[in-house]
Amino acid sequence: AKPVVFVEGEHDITYIKHAAMLLGNTDLLEKIELRQRGGASNLDKIWDVYKEDNWETVPQKKLLLYDCDINKIDEARGNLIRKVIDSITENMISKGIENLFPNSLIKRAMKENEKFIDITKVKRTKRGIKSEETHFIVNADEKKNLCQWICDNGTKEDFRNFNIVFNLINLVVE
Repeated sequence: AKPVVFVEGEHDITYIKHAAMLLGNTDLLEKIELRQRGGASNLDKIWDVYKEDNWETVPQKKLLLYDCDINKIDEARGNLIRKVIDSITENMISKGIENLFPNSLIKRAMKENEKFIDITKVKRTKRGIKSEETHFIVNADEKKNLCQWICDNGTKEDFRNFNIVFNLINLVVE
């Protein structure tokens, strides 16, 4: 049986497939099954079942691929591997697979439709030291629309950081 790569959401699959097309990795995706599970908590449930390596599970390799903002430890147990996608700290979007996209693309998307990204500015004083932070988060209601826009308008260069994902997928293909 083909190895299975579980991701958090359906848009992750769309992005990964599009990145594979742009970056010449479609042959890699043909060697696996790519499935989404509707969030990190559902990936956790799969981990809990499969980590016991009980007789009810198929002995194929499985990769549970978490977004960069999930606080999990990379781990492997037999044919089961859990990995968190590395965060690219300089990118505007800090949550979700969208963290892989460069700021230039996110800014273009925001120009196209300001509803795509929610912006929160935080001012605080801690022990007398003032600071300001700005957080950019994909609007949950616009995730699908942003995904479509990025796939329609993103370039090979915009998807280059998905090589991180393909390197992780290679762990179950080799």
